[in-house]
Amino acid sequence: MKRKLLSVLLTFCLAFSLLPTAALADGENVAKVGETEYATLAEAFDAAEKSETDVTIVLQKSCEGKGLFLKAGSKNITIDFNSNTYTVTELVGSTGTENQAAHFEKGNTVKLMNGTLKVADSVKSTAKILIQNYCNLTGENMTFDGGNLLHTSQQPCVLSNNDGVVKFTNCTVTAPNHLNAVAVDAAIWGSYNGADVTLENCTVYGTLDTAKYEYKGSWTKVADFATKADGTPCIKVIGGAYDDIYHAALAAVDGTTIKLAGDVT
Repeated sequence: MKRKLLSVLLTFCLAFSLLPTAALADGENVAKVGETEYATLAEAFDAAEKSETDVTIVLQKSCEGKGLFLKAGSKNITIDFNSNTYTVTELVGSTGTENQAAHFEKGNTVKLMNGTLKVADSVKSTAKILIQNYCNLTGENMTFDGGNLLHTSQQPCVLSNNDGVVKFTNCTVTAPNHLNAVAVDAAIWGSYNGADVTLENCTVYGTLDTAKYEYKGSWTKVADFATKADGTPCIKVIGGAYDDIYHAALAAVDGTTIKLAGDVT
């Protein structure tokens, strides 16, 4: 009996050792592009940046890893979070400002959908911005959780938009300490022309920064509600709920209804 059991075990071990490496690694991969799988979302994103065609990355499970950095170019990248959460443990950004979960440069097109983006407890004291954006950016059915943007010396901002056409639909945006931090920045800073931001049916906890700033020894607000050179507003609100009801009302398009998100004092 013992010999028979030993024989069965040896046969099983031999069969297992002959499995392809890819089969053994299936459980370790977290992102997929077509039929190609990647061990991390950052690896899949880097591969997408090198691609000459439009790329859709599908997250296979909730995971953590390095932030997402996309240099200036003309890439078209979609990340379908597939109801999963990506937690950033290593921040990215331009040299000297590596305090962001994601950084997308001008000329690109990026779409984020169906999941949650946040930063880890381990980097919360140096995390200032969840997404620093200069490209054409779309968010659909996303939760942008800025609860851990707790930079020790600078005011945090969840979604900072300096350029590009930007639209968030059915998204939840949460800034730390709500009205003491910026949830969505569509302001004009110095030479930046400002983004064209639309918030449609979103729930936003935190300030909407819609102002125009100029540098006069320090950054100084010169207008409470920024418009571009052609007179169009930098941010438009269509429906949704906001605890910064003042700026939401300033940005609301004619005929839309906005709600107060929770109690505000």
